[in-house]
Amino acid sequence: MFCSSYTEICNISRIYYYITNSNFKLKLKLKIKMTITMSHAATAAVKKYMENNSEISEGSVLRIGVLGGGCNGLQYSLHFADFDETTDTKYDFDGLILATDRKFDPHLDGTEIDSIETPQGHSYIIKNPNFENIRSCPGCGCH
Repeated sequence: MFCSSYTEICNISRIYYYITNSNFKLKLKLKIKMTITMSHAATAAVKKYMENNSEISEGSVLRIGVLGGGCNGLQYSLHFADFDETTDTKYDFDGLILATDRKFDPHLDGTEIDSIETPQGHSYIIKNPNFENIRSCPGCGCH
């Protein structure tokens, strides 16, 4: 896999190159650090929820996933689950572990998670710079 620009390389979390000839095989694994940030308010809100909810099993982590996209951008899931070292990327926010499946790394790079209190209750805001300029499409009836 060869990328045509530096930007493409930065958006790929793991790149594998195989150079093979009859006498040697070389495997070069290049890891580019992917980042997700979580505000102190969001971290505190999740920790408080975990402390007050007995249904969350010991050792569970907060998991963010991508459910798919549409005319308004990506849809995300936030839920509690076990951490799998073989397939997950792990982030630590003051003792709160956030995990994501590595296949979502390129889609979540640079994502910021925040929380706010509204009259309707508590909400989490997910800002993803990779999909910030997406507009609604005409004809779907979702706007």
